Amino acid sequence: MLSSKANEFQYFFFGGLLGEILELPMVGNYLNENEHILRELGISDINCVTMNSFYSAHRNAKNLVNILKKEFDHREKKMIIFSHSKGCLEVLLALFREYEFFDRAVERIICVQPPFQGSEVLDSKFLQPLLKAWPGLNSLRKDFYRELFRDELVEKEERHRFFQEKILVIRSFKTRSQDVSWVIRPIHFLLKKTGSENDGVLKLSEQVLPFAKSTDMVLEMDHSDLFTSHRLSNKGHEFRKSLMVKLINMSTGRSQEVDELEFGFEDVIPTRLNNPEVCNIL
Repeated sequence: MLSSKANEFQYFFFGGLLGEILELPMVGNYLNENEHILRELGISDINCVTMNSFYSAHRNAKNLVNILKKEFDHREKKMIIFSHSKGCLEVLLALFREYEFFDRAVERIICVQPPFQGSEVLDSKFLQPLLKAWPGLNSLRKDFYRELFRDELVEKEERHRFFQEKILVIRSFKTRSQDVSWVIRPIHFLLKKTGSENDGVLKLSEQVLPFAKSTDMVLEMDHSDLFTSHRLSNKGHEFRKSLMVKLINMSTGRSQEVDELEFGFEDVIPTRLNNPEVCNIL
């Protein structure tokens, strides 16, 4: 059952790289599936935003702040933000730019499969010419924003409080390439050969938020499973709906702790973490 407080908030979905293509109805229906789910649940104040894939994460973060400020001034309702992949990185860069605004206006940020530490996939020599011409892709290089995270988080206690209280990081992996969506199966297979747990785009370790304590939740799903349609995902409507209900309830006060959640399906591995992996990357 959905929390009675759910409609006291406005909801934002920020997509990731190539969202402009994936959101096309005959391709991936990116984010729209989740908007439909929220409307089924009786939530009406929903915004789905696809940032420019060509732009760097820094440039998109500036636009993202403007979008959030405009909507908050218009509705005066606190915000729950769902972000996916590169969109997670852009939301956090926006937070670093306008911390006071986020602290006042945002109730919860849910980062799904974030490339906080970049992607090893982009180390390929084949992609080097493309990285030079594509700022959006270049932003996802391994440890590209590591120093920025260090500067913004180390020794800034108020931000650690915000991260612990308001940010949920959902990391994911798939154990078998056969279970991964066809569109990212080859990358999953190649990363598995290196011995890494990964979701077909990112290693599990690359999704860790560096230099901050956070609440993590690890799910067994691939990089396309939560926000795209059945054309690009092996997960069905009920998986998304069940997970969305749990995340919204947790975000609106019905269930405050991740480990209190009863998901009711085998694909979710909920864990309450104060980011023990942070000690390995400082």
